[in-house]
Amino acid sequence: MPCRLVINRLLGFWWIPAAVSFSGLNAQSLPCGGGTQQIKSTVEAVVAAQVKVEQALAVRTSEDLHIRVSVGLDSLGEVVPGIPLWRATAWSLSHGHVYLLGCAVEGLVRLGGFPSPDLDAIAPVLLSRDLEVIAEGVRSLITVADPYGAHDLRFVRETTNADPVVASWERVRPATWPKDTLVARGEGYLVTVTVLSFGEREFHQPWFPIAYSFHISGTGRLTAWARRVGESFSAEGF
Repeated sequence: MPCRLVINRLLGFWWIPAAVSFSGLNAQSLPCGGGTQQIKSTVEAVVAAQVKVEQALAVRTSEDLHIRVSVGLDSLGEVVPGIPLWRATAWSLSHGHVYLLGCAVEGLVRLGGFPSPDLDAIAPVLLSRDLEVIAEGVRSLITVADPYGAHDLRFVRETTNADPVVASWERVRPATWPKDTLVARGEGYLVTVTVLSFGEREFHQPWFPIAYSFHISGTGRLTAWARRVGESFSAEGF
């Protein structure tokens, strides 16, 4: 019999025992309806399950896994049009990580911070065959896929070199780093964009360069995507 999920609120965090059974937490079937409290409980359970499986890889056997997880949750509203977004910060004895989750038609969707952000589930809301819409949709996809919680994103092509973060990046950017491009390829488009993401808990070199590449069909469907994360760097004033 699966263990009953017990969530106790303590000091603004939600404490979830490590022994909880997380069977049935398939993101594609998780509801986004109901009250705020119901959504929060669902998000917290998903994040706690993710922390548990990640921590299982850091011990010799699962019997050695004894952790208590606290989840701090922030609603980001619709920073991406049509996709209510949540940022969950998970803490355990040896783990601290940020996860992004969104509410789509299919239900709750795992996004940035998870091993495989499910961009396919939200791309139809953000993309179309119109080039201007594609450009804005790609920007939104990058935001929700950010592995560092989308605390502060600097899109290099949209920011001048007067920005201290972009200026610092230009000084350390590898010669082989891809340029921002939008190229028509066959029956679709290949879009490459670089963003600089702030890692809130990275104290010495908190900025991470990330290059994203998306292939979008002529009908506005996301057919493939990839990303490359470069070495972190510091910027004056940050």
